[in-house]
Amino acid sequence: MDPYGQNSAMSIMAERGETLIAQYHSHPRKPAHPSKRDIDGARQPQVAHLIVSLADSRRPRLAAFKIVGNEYTAMRVQLTSAQ
Repeated sequence: MDPYGQNSAMSIMAERGETLIAQYHSHPRKPAHPSKRDIDGARQPQVAHLIVSLADSRRPRLAAFKIVGNEYTAMRVQLTSAQ
């Protein structure tokens, strides 16, 4: 999302009393862990960063991380199906 769109979305969420808990993006050719660019761009330590890797052509991989400063920590991801 471009910076203007992100700021606009965050303003609307604040007006509604909503809290951002996670954001996601994909790595089409790289593993599902934060890149230097991801770490450098992380501004909200309370937000989970979900990364989907498409590097393995057999199956996408999802991973989640907390990024604080220059450090990241893996989070457990539990997928459930809606029925």
